[in-house]
Amino acid sequence: MGAIQVQREDFDDHSEQGPDGLYEWRYRGTVWSFSSAGVELRFRRYLDEPTIATLLSPTGWRPDVLASSLFQEACEWLREREQIAIIQIYHPPTGTYRPLAESIDAARRLGLPTDSLGSLGTV
Repeated sequence: MGAIQVQREDFDDHSEQGPDGLYEWRYRGTVWSFSSAGVELRFRRYLDEPTIATLLSPTGWRPDVLASSLFQEACEWLREREQIAIIQIYHPPTGTYRPLAESIDAARRLGLPTDSLGSLGTV
């Protein structure tokens, strides 16, 4: 795979300010897009969880994506340059996002395809 392209976009999504100047809800963080050879992965980090990044796109249980060199390079980039300690992915039993190893273990227990992942869920 060729060199990856990385784009970073900070976001600040919130409700309208109330009369007291406070927000009912507010989410701030960063979205990274990693792309190579026409494939793109998007990860998000919230400011209040600075060591956790979540794979947003593509969604669903995608062992082909998890086994790709782009996913592995993106995870390495996030760990080295952004001090991300936990990568979260789609968790098949709950439909939510959980840490990588936990989600892969759950997929194996459910009998979902994981052969292409090798030892990915153990790191």
